[in-house]
Amino acid sequence: MISELEIEQFIGRIRWTEYSVPFSDNDKTKTIECYRFDVELRGFLMSAISVIEVALVTQIQSCGFAGSFDSFGHARRTLDSLPVKTRNLIARNFGVSNFKQLRGALQNLNYLRNRVAHHERVWNHRNRFAFPTITRHAPLNEFGIANNRHVLAFSLVGLAFLMRNCPAVFEFEAGLFNLINRPNVSKKFLLESMGFEVP
Repeated sequence: MISELEIEQFIGRIRWTEYSVPFSDNDKTKTIECYRFDVELRGFLMSAISVIEVALVTQIQSCGFAGSFDSFGHARRTLDSLPVKTRNLIARNFGVSNFKQLRGALQNLNYLRNRVAHHERVWNHRNRFAFPTITRHAPLNEFGIANNRHVLAFSLVGLAFLMRNCPAVFEFEAGLFNLINRPNVSKKFLLESMGFEVP
């Protein structure tokens, strides 16, 4: 099994730098903990996004679409091609007031899902697609406020909201809370680096 001292060599210098740059003291322990957190976060996000993807495919198929889907992006594009009334109905089934908001949320999550699937850093990345404001009663408010719609924090808040409208396969909010409280890195640092404004 690979040791902590070998992680830098294992993941490569470029990736190591992505995790060590936030620490001015060049503390290898903090870098390793951030890398571990990011690995666990990617697995957690893939599980959550897969619930959304399955729900989306099921909603589309329940509206009469008989084809199969080979990716999240394919399902998202198929949703775009459905009649306006059907698209808005699916949006409401996700708890979102209209299709335009759902489309923006799915585009953001599709980009995030691809980062996760290709093992790119997600813990403090900026998403090129803004996550729309889909609710005024934001989940995860115990973490702080997420104001920037391109940061991971905003995606997490939106994902938590969408998950509340899906079958309770697993506890997204409780799982995320446990994940953030586990590392030997400051919880405040993790939350702020994900884009939460911590009081």
